[in-house]
Amino acid sequence: MCDLISKNFQMEYPVGLLFRRASVLPSHVYPWERPSVAAHFESLGCAKADLGGADVLLFDDVRTTGNTSQACKRRLQADAKCGDVVRLFLARVEA
Repeated sequence: MCDLISKNFQMEYPVGLLFRRASVLPSHVYPWERPSVAAHFESLGCAKADLGGADVLLFDDVRTTGNTSQACKRRLQADAKCGDVVRLFLARVEA
């Protein structure tokens, strides 16, 4: 979907920019032990990139607590030097 949107709206899509360096507890298996924003942030890696303050549109499939996308936003701002990060979710689940 990201590739399709980036082509139609003439946006860059840096494949592999964010990645997991370590796993976190899966929320669907352990709903009472949802990983914090800090836990997600520490588990994420960001490819060496300088986005030069460019704004980012971040897609996620489901938003439950928002911890994962908040950590992604922070990692991008810290490591890729992006501007604003707008988070778009396809669905929302109550925590």
